[in-house]
Formats: sequence, structure tokens, C-alpha cells
Amino acid sequence: MRFRSGMAGLLALALSGCDLAISDQPIFAKADMADALQLENGVWLARSKDSENDCPVNTAQPVSTWKSCAEWTYFRDGQWFEKERESGIEIKPFAGSILMTGGDPAMVQIELYEGDAVDPAQRSSPSSPRYVFAAFDGMPADRTSKLRLINYWIVKCGTHSPAEASTIDTATSSLERFAGFNQECQPASAKVLRAAATASRPSESDMSRLEWVRANLD
Repeated sequence: MRFRSGMAGLLALALSGCDLAISDQPIFAKADMADALQLENGVWLARSKDSENDCPVNTAQPVSTWKSCAEWTYFRDGQWFEKERESGIEIKPFAGSILMTGGDPAMVQIELYEGDAVDPAQRSSPSSPRYVFAAFDGMPADRTSKLRLINYWIVKCGTHSPAEASTIDTATSSLERFAGFNQECQPASAKVLRAAATASRPSESDMSRLEWVRANLD
């Protein structure tokens, strides 16, 4: 998942009722962040085989010189930022909160709005956020080190048969939901959500990757 366009993609999936685990209310709170791994401050780059072939990035060069196709985000003291424009190094905070927890697996709760604005008054649905979830691997060598690599996947609420899973437009009525999810793919508890994260874990080659590459934008 690319971080900038990936957020919009997650919102589209969430609103279309696909097989993502989703909630109208936050499942995790700030208290759940107590044992979360610490991330390295700086520039994080979305990496994949396709991006490395189609959009090579020389991370030794300033971010302002990178191609516009480079999918990067900036993290500083608990806050994620995204590109203000397709090129350049102007950044803005993500419109919704991104909360990371510890546990096994470690979880990410992503707050999504229909609008892209940080100011709630400018959002198309200011009172109706949706929450989707990711889980991740990538533990540092020791708990005192900061994380510099995240191999993550989006948490699903159930499974389809192999034939159904291969189609683009799969009806949710054919979805076999994991225990603890209702018909709208909303989990009953954090425990249910973690179990779903484990059950929907893909092979390592199918995971998305976010990698720390440098401390400063330029």
C-alpha cells in the first residue's frame, strides 16, 4: 500500500463494504500505545518490487530531488505527515489519527475521513470517521532500538473461497467472517481484531513495506 494514495484507497474500500475490518468507533485508545515500539524520526519510503523498478529513488540525495512518483511520508515525535503536493518537500499532517500499539501482532489504527482536510470544518463528513486496521512485523534487534522497517498488512474481517478471492468485485454476502465480526465487518473487541490480524496475515512476499531512509527531508 502506498501511503498517500493508499489512504484514499483504504477509504474507498471502507466505504464500499469490502472485506476490510472496519469500525465506526476506535477500538484502541492512547492507553494502548504504552508498550508500542518507538519509530525512528525522519523520512519513510514505501518500498516494493514494482516501485524499485518503476520509480527508483536515490535516498542519498535530498528529498526535493526525488521523482514525484516516490511514495514517502515523514514521521516526527508521534505525528505522521504526508506530501502537500506531488513534488517538493512541503508536508501536512495526516487528516486522521494513526495510532500504533504493541502486542502480538503489533497493530495500527487508521482514522479515515471522506475529506482530505485537517480542519474538521472542511471535511465532507466531519462527524463520521471510519477506522481501518493494519498489523505489522519488523521488530528491532532489541526493545531499546527504534524501528526502521515495517512489514505490514491490512486486517481483513474474513475469507473468500480462492475462486471468489480472485475476482475484483466480490460480494460481502459470500464472505465467511471471522468469529466476533458482525455483518458490517465490525469487530466486537480488540481481542477479536488481533485474532483477525493473525488469521489474515499474508505471506511475507505479499506484505507492504515502509522503510526509514533518512533523518531529514533535505
